[in-house]
Amino acid sequence: QQLGLFPVAFAAINKITLNGNGITSDSYNSHMLGVLSTTNGLYDPSKTSTNGNVASVQGIVDPGNHTIVGSLYLGPTATYSGSQANVTGTIYNDYNVTFPPVSVPSPAGGWTAAVPVATLTGYSKKGVPQYTYSYHFTSTGNYLITGNYPVEIDAGVTATMRVTASSFDMTGLTIHDGGNINNSGTAVFYMDGPSSISAAGNGAIDASGRPENLWIYGTPSLTTITFSGNAQFTGVIYALQADIKLNGGGNNSLDVAGSVVVNSITDNGHFALHYDEYLSTLG
Repeated sequence: QQLGLFPVAFAAINKITLNGNGITSDSYNSHMLGVLSTTNGLYDPSKTSTNGNVASVQGIVDPGNHTIVGSLYLGPTATYSGSQANVTGTIYNDYNVTFPPVSVPSPAGGWTAAVPVATLTGYSKKGVPQYTYSYHFTSTGNYLITGNYPVEIDAGVTATMRVTASSFDMTGLTIHDGGNINNSGTAVFYMDGPSSISAAGNGAIDASGRPENLWIYGTPSLTTITFSGNAQFTGVIYALQADIKLNGGGNNSLDVAGSVVVNSITDNGHFALHYDEYLSTLG
C-alpha cells in the first residue's frame, strides 16, 4: 500500500522521548475553515480532532507524562514504555512502513544562484555603514543558497531552494500571504549540505499560517534540527537522518503545526505538535 509522506503528526525511524507533561499531539484541518481550524485556516485549540497520531518504526517510545491525542503506531521491533493512559486512541504493533530517501531534484534550467540583498540598518560611531543581509525571492524559481541568511518570499511566489551552506538558521524565514491565504508564498527547502538547522526566539517561522506552504527535506548530511526558546513552526519536515530536539516552547498554543518525519525526536520542553490532517492528501 502506498501512503502519503506525512501520514502522522510525529514519525521517527528510531526513538521518541517526550520529557515533561501535557498534550504532545492532536490534529486539526487547515482546509475545514471554522470547523477544524479558524476561519482563515489556522490552528485553533477549541477546534481540534483526535488524529494526532505518533509512529516509530524501530525505536523506543517514551511518552513521559505527555498525552498523545490519537493512536500510537509501532513497528515490529519498536517498543513502548508508557501506558494506555498516555494514548487516547489505539496502540498498534504492526507498523511496517518504509520511508523513501530524499532525492534532490534536477530542474531543467538548473539552480539559479541566490544573491543576498543588503539592507542599511545604520552607521557606526565612526560613520561606517552597517548592513544586514537576506535572500528575498520575488519570482517563482529554483534557487541555490550557499550562505546562512534569512529568507523572505513574496505572496504568490514558490521558491524551491537547494541549501548547501554548512549550517542554516530558519529563525528569520518570512513567507508573505498578501492578506489572502490562497495567495501565500511557498518555500520548498532541500537541505543538501547543512549538518544542522535551527530556529529560536518568539517569531513565527512561517507567516503564511498553513503547513502546505513550507516544506523542508533533508538529505543524509542533515543530522540535527533544534527548536529552542518559544520558536513556532508551521510546515512539514522530512529528514530521515536528522534527530530533532525541541527545547522550550509552551509560550502559546501553536508550537509546531504540520507534520514531522525524522530519525528521532526528543521533546525537552512543552512543545506540542498539531497535525494538519490535510497533509495526508499531499506528498
